[in-house]
Amino acid sequence: MNLTWHIIKKDALRMRWALLLWVLLLVGEVALNWLLLSPSVIDPEGVERLKVTMQFSTLIGTVVTYLMVAAWVLEEPLVGTDMFWVTRPISGGRLLGAKVLGILLVFGGMSLAVRLPWVWYCGFDVAQIGRFALTNTLSLSAYSLVAMAVASLTGKSSRFLLGTLLMLLTGFVILSLQIYQRGDRLNEAVLSGRFLLASLLATGGCIAVVVWMYLKRRLPAACVMMGGAVWLIVLIMTCAPWTQNELWPEKLEPVAGSDAITLEIVGTNIEAAKANSANQYMAKQLTLWVRCGKLPEGLQFDSGTADVELSWPDGTVLRRAATTFVARSDDQPVRYALAMPAKSSDVETAKRLAEERQNQPRPSTQVKSPLALAIKRDAGESLGAVMVGITPPEADRIAKEPPVCTAHVRLPVKRMVALMEMPLRSGETKAAHGVRTKVITADEELGALNNRTQKPARIVKLTVSSASATNIAPIYYCLDRVRNEVGTTGQISRFINITSFTFNQAQLTAPVYWRDGRWVQDDDWASQQTLAVLQKRMVGTIQRTLRSEKLEILITTLSR
Repeated sequence: MNLTWHIIKKDALRMRWALLLWVLLLVGEVALNWLLLSPSVIDPEGVERLKVTMQFSTLIGTVVTYLMVAAWVLEEPLVGTDMFWVTRPISGGRLLGAKVLGILLVFGGMSLAVRLPWVWYCGFDVAQIGRFALTNTLSLSAYSLVAMAVASLTGKSSRFLLGTLLMLLTGFVILSLQIYQRGDRLNEAVLSGRFLLASLLATGGCIAVVVWMYLKRRLPAACVMMGGAVWLIVLIMTCAPWTQNELWPEKLEPVAGSDAITLEIVGTNIEAAKANSANQYMAKQLTLWVRCGKLPEGLQFDSGTADVELSWPDGTVLRRAATTFVARSDDQPVRYALAMPAKSSDVETAKRLAEERQNQPRPSTQVKSPLALAIKRDAGESLGAVMVGITPPEADRIAKEPPVCTAHVRLPVKRMVALMEMPLRSGETKAAHGVRTKVITADEELGALNNRTQKPARIVKLTVSSASATNIAPIYYCLDRVRNEVGTTGQISRFINITSFTFNQAQLTAPVYWRDGRWVQDDDWASQQTLAVLQKRMVGTIQRTLRSEKLEILITTLSR
């Protein structure tokens, strides 16, 4: 053991100045994170600059760590003619143990020591701090393992850089295989399953290469191992049909009371495929509208997958595996999590809006959208959409000859949990349940002329950021507890830094009401708003087979 510690100490002393600069880089990352969530107010332009700087610093930190781990390994190269350690009483197993232990203690220990005060500042509890430490160690181990494998096969810094470039090109080719695949647009669940399998295989391949090189020092056999792992990864990324949930069966446990939950195909339409589809030859999209109901209170469906099969009397069968199921729900789960009663309707305003819609002239050629389907829904019911990519000839046949449709759907069921609620004021910060949130700006100003009130609209420009544990994806809602209203805050951009960061920018407009024969604007609306931060938590899944004996198309938009 003394020899192991001697090797670690020797490597640390030789790289002491590089390690010092690396620690300063980590401290700089923490400082950037603190600036974004400190109590001081930052303008939105400053937030954008800091966000880009944070992303750039994360990339630089990862690259520098990768190179330093490689330098740590190359202190005693495994190939070449200058392996002086071979003539000394150091076995390959002892040297491997010293290198691995040194990387974990020096790189893993120092990164945790710098970052743990930050996650404590973000409101993490003991379990979340432990999960962060594990995640941080695994993340470091991932690219450290790759660096060790490449360094073990090359032995010199110049060959190491060339090997790294070759590895990056190989990874790019493997990822690009998804773009040129024929077939339906890949579902995210299938893609995540493929990435999981490929990651496990890549990890196993790197471990096998490193262990083989340290114990046997046989370069040709190690290269064959690495090539075999790459070939298997290519097969997985092009052929593996499994979703991530199917690889982890415990996530398929049915939600309590699932027998009472109703799922029914109630409408169908065909439209042009989305412009960002990875497979452009799938020019059409078949959408199956599913009515979902009788969920236990406080729960909601989340987007899942569906295996769809269309069959005709002549024996023709069209199958699409793991297509996308998009679930749509109202704000009832949010109200349940926040203990808010059901919204009471504004009778005067609703009556006036109904009169305006009735008197408004309609264009002679009105184009309906899929969301305009007149599907009757009772209280507590919501709509979901199964989206299937199809070719133009398939779309024409479905429209002319309604097939029998069978869809096996798998839907995760989640509960909305309130993490915190805070005033909607610029500079306001709060930390709780593993999330620190800051209202960067909540500035009230006058906007464009409102057509109803003929006065400038009162708007609030909102910018919010949060740092959270990696297993928490915060969702923002604006609340008006005086009028019992719930509203979302717009788009969220999310990226991983030291912790998981989310940014949200939105423009909130004051509501108008019909009072005493005229439209009026609520001038006190902004002061009544609060910001709620919530999270969706998995409680189970629903698996159900749906069938339609005659899939009739209600709305068809066949032109692109």
